[in-house]
Amino acid sequence: MQPSAISHRCELIKKGVSKLFSINGAQKLVSRPSIAINFLRAFLFDVKLRKQSISDRLKMYEASISALAELSIKQNPQTKLISTIEEAIGDVSEDSNCKDLAALLKNHGSDKSTVHNYHLVYAALLGQKRQAPLNIFEIGLGTNNIDTQSNMGANGRPGASLRAFRDWAPNANIFGADVDARILFSENRIRTFFVDQTKPETLRNVAKNFQPKSFDLVIDDGLHNSEANLNSLLFALELVRDDGAIVIEDVSKIDLPFWQTAFSVLGTEYTGKFIKTKYDYIVLIRKSLPN
Repeated sequence: MQPSAISHRCELIKKGVSKLFSINGAQKLVSRPSIAINFLRAFLFDVKLRKQSISDRLKMYEASISALAELSIKQNPQTKLISTIEEAIGDVSEDSNCKDLAALLKNHGSDKSTVHNYHLVYAALLGQKRQAPLNIFEIGLGTNNIDTQSNMGANGRPGASLRAFRDWAPNANIFGADVDARILFSENRIRTFFVDQTKPETLRNVAKNFQPKSFDLVIDDGLHNSEANLNSLLFALELVRDDGAIVIEDVSKIDLPFWQTAFSVLGTEYTGKFIKTKYDYIVLIRKSLPN
């Protein structure tokens, strides 16, 4: 892709996001949410872009980050593109709820509190609600079958984080989903389902089991690519409760333009953050309580 083509694409992104920020754009999004989906797919991971060399794709994304950063700053001079966990939701590292969750995740074999420090996020989001009848849903159980994409290796422990959340929150119901049907299971306060994040109809089939606004927390720890993340996000938006949260784990910095665009089309009831964690990034989307 030539430099002129990269610049042209960035200009299209800027114009597209500007329209979506407008009053008319917001009205169209309310009546036709598919506009946002089509915009994201057309500009950030379309077929033509995938056919380009890796170096050209990196240039494209890098230029897009600059373009969206420029637009975002114009829209809101106080915008901070990347936050730390502490800046986004506070420091709970010394809180007993946080320490309990870290220990349970480690004991069950999850890397969320060892390799990563995601437990800080979940303790901050749910610590004050720990005794409540929470509903938590996680996509990606951590398969140990190495023939499955995004597996945890032969020594992985499928369902580790589900069991940790179950033991940490004594009145919670925990739900999970995975593309590897061989690791699905059901036990006390845990139920799992089959999903293929590349096939939105499988997510819709799972959603039929729940009422809208059923979940306090929805986590995507599945396939780890933007298209799969978008499908999971669309699944989660209808199911997350007011004052609930959606977390996309293991995100790359190169995905920042995708998420900046996604945040811009979600509407005022949602707040999106791109957060730096121990080794990579997460996306945190919180739904506000109605006024």
